[in-house]
Amino acid sequence: GDWNAAQVERVLEDAGFPLAGAEHFLEFAAGYGRLTRHFVQRLPPSKVTVSDIDAGGVDFLRRHLGVDGFYSASAPDDLNHQGRYDIIVVVSLFSHLPQRAWGPWLERLGRCLTPSGVLLFTTMSYDDADPRGFERQADGFLYRETNETRGRLDTNEYGAAFVSPEYVERAVAEHFDGRLVCFVHHALLLAQDAYVLQRGGAATQTLGRPA
Repeated sequence: GDWNAAQVERVLEDAGFPLAGAEHFLEFAAGYGRLTRHFVQRLPPSKVTVSDIDAGGVDFLRRHLGVDGFYSASAPDDLNHQGRYDIIVVVSLFSHLPQRAWGPWLERLGRCLTPSGVLLFTTMSYDDADPRGFERQADGFLYRETNETRGRLDTNEYGAAFVSPEYVERAVAEHFDGRLVCFVHHALLLAQDAYVLQRGGAATQTLGRPA
């Protein structure tokens, strides 16, 4: 967890958005705090909010880490929350979403940002997958109906998704009120790619993208 939190911090720093500068920070899909317990070593807990579809995880983090929190929803339109954040970090959610959920979640999380706020999310890389092992395929998008929750979450809604940078660029252009600021290949644990988006008109740059 500390390694991942440090990697997130480094990607944000290199993109020009230091974590320490956030007055309102949201970790979305936080679970039971594998990263949260390290984010609160980098930010005061009063500046940190968590969200997850598992209410028990949110309650656990509120109680033990002193952060704020709210319950997520399986559908973006059902997420009833009015908070706004300078930085939102989403690790290992988009790597599980089916294609139809990508646009709605980009739009909904974008509305949780301040006018120049930043969204960092991670994905699994298309180049690391063998397309023959996936039930659903699109241009730059692969989806396998499997997950580790042992039936708790529907594999039709939460599976394994592998995407290309070009797919993400198209999704951002269509569904996010802002721009892709940077892409870092294999930014987390040598397996997950990271994307940083900024609401509004941020200048586009590329970090760590393979030739």
